[in-house]
Amino acid sequence: MKKKEMIQGIQKTEAALFLELKQFERDFGSDAELTRRARIKWCAVNEVMKQLGIQIDFRLPDNDAAIAIIMERVD
Repeated sequence: MKKKEMIQGIQKTEAALFLELKQFERDFGSDAELTRRARIKWCAVNEVMKQLGIQIDFRLPDNDAAIAIIMERVD
């Protein structure tokens, strides 16, 4: 596996975990146990990305879906 593929894999994982977090927040509330667990998983991957200097890929479909959920709450 090449470096670029590893970075893309990490970005996809982060996006999937972020979407899962936003879905749990929407469906169960931000204080639910499932939401807390999802937040811990996402934060761990996000922190690794920060430490490695990997940027979030906002063009990924999972990030689009997560942002749509966020925008639903704003409306």
